[in-house]
Amino acid sequence: MRPGDKIGEGSSRIVYTYSRTKVIKMSKNLAGRRQNENEASIEKSLITPTVYKHAPDFDWIVTDHVHPITKNTFESLLGIPPNDFYNYACNYLRDKIPCDQKTIDTFLRPTDIPMLESNKKLIEESELAQAILRHSIKFNSPIGELSRHDSWGILRGKLTLLDYGLTYDIYHNCYRLLEDDYTLDGDRHIFKQGCVVPLELFDTLRPVWKSNPRSSI
Repeated sequence: MRPGDKIGEGSSRIVYTYSRTKVIKMSKNLAGRRQNENEASIEKSLITPTVYKHAPDFDWIVTDHVHPITKNTFESLLGIPPNDFYNYACNYLRDKIPCDQKTIDTFLRPTDIPMLESNKKLIEESELAQAILRHSIKFNSPIGELSRHDSWGILRGKLTLLDYGLTYDIYHNCYRLLEDDYTLDGDRHIFKQGCVVPLELFDTLRPVWKSNPRSSI
């Protein structure tokens, strides 16, 4: 790929190739700038890439090019079923994150799938799993984000975080959880109930039931 080629986009940032080994993450809104700032402030560790430079206002950051992976690859490299790790982490972190009860109940909700006891021991003995838990505690990173394969990638043959800028504070101040189906005026795409969108985007949305028939399909 050539410098400037677009390689990814989310609700708050766009990622372009910067060089053969680096990418530049450009913010689209306040949520993107806050996530860039957070990633730039986190020191290099077992599971994080290096941020080499950033704009004064964190409109962009230059970081290692971490290559995306599939769900199966993530599970293989983690060595533990992601659902079991998530359920373990939800219980482990409940009294360790500095948040109010509503936030804890929102972000630390185990699934209904029971965890195998043998996997609990694997998690407790895994250097990688423990590094993820420490990262969540130290940097207030929602464990649901850290348990998703699309937050991870490969850097120099090792499992490395690809997208890790979100914190509980950024979520509360920069995003809105949709309590109904919404759409953009004149757009056929619907943002479903339960989606999380940046506040700037939310301000441009309208509930589907208030939209005209063409935009609510």
